[in-house]
Formats: sequence, C-alpha cells, structure tokens
Amino acid sequence: MLNIEEMRVCDVEVRPVYGPNTSKIRLWKYIPVVSKLLLRLFCKRLLQKYLWRDFHPLILFYILSLINGIFISIPLLVRFVYLYYSVGIAPTTTLVLASLAINVSFLSFFFAIWMDMESNRHLCINQRDLT
Repeated sequence: MLNIEEMRVCDVEVRPVYGPNTSKIRLWKYIPVVSKLLLRLFCKRLLQKYLWRDFHPLILFYILSLINGIFISIPLLVRFVYLYYSVGIAPTTTLVLASLAINVSFLSFFFAIWMDMESNRHLCINQRDLT
C-alpha cells in the first residue's frame, strides 16, 4: 500500500525479544489467509500503479506469464501425460510446445519482476542514509 502511494521505506534492524509466551498462530489457518491477502494487494498494486495511473509494460509481462502458465502450459502437459499413458507414445510436438510455453511463462514472469524492482528502486533507502 505504501508502494502505491510512492512512499519511501527503509529496513531497520531490530533485535527481537521473546518472552515466555508461545505463539497462538496455527499455520494451516494462517497461511491461506495471508496468501490470499498478499495476492489481493499485489493485484491491487499492479492495477493502480501500472495500469490506471500510468501504463507500464510490466503488467503485460505478468499477464503473458499467467496466460502461458495456466491456459497453455497446463493443458499441453495434461495432453502429453494423457497420450503417453493411454496410447503409449510420447508426442514430441506436444512436449516441445509445452516446454516452450513453460519457458516463455517463466521468462516473462522473471522479466516482469525485474522491471518491477527497477521501477521501485528509488523508493528503498538505506538505514545509514538516514543519519
């Protein structure tokens, strides 16, 4: 949320102090809730910062990665496994297309992450710069 508002942030080293108390967090409940929250806030940041305010091509790379990963790679892999186990042959064309789609998905995802990091580099400051 700070990133959407272009606020600068700094990581500050803090020494943790634990008392005799134990945590009441149950991971099987906590992880899905926090994962859903993080995904929702990530999508909100992408839409507000890179689509609505000022268009940035990194959103196209995220979309390309999602489309290739879910709608192309997975059906091709399912087709490959189905044909391999039902007919007994490994269809090389399907395997090559699936490999290509998976590679394009990963490369576009990593390129989008790199562009995202570069566009937000000015928002991160070092603790020694504060003194």
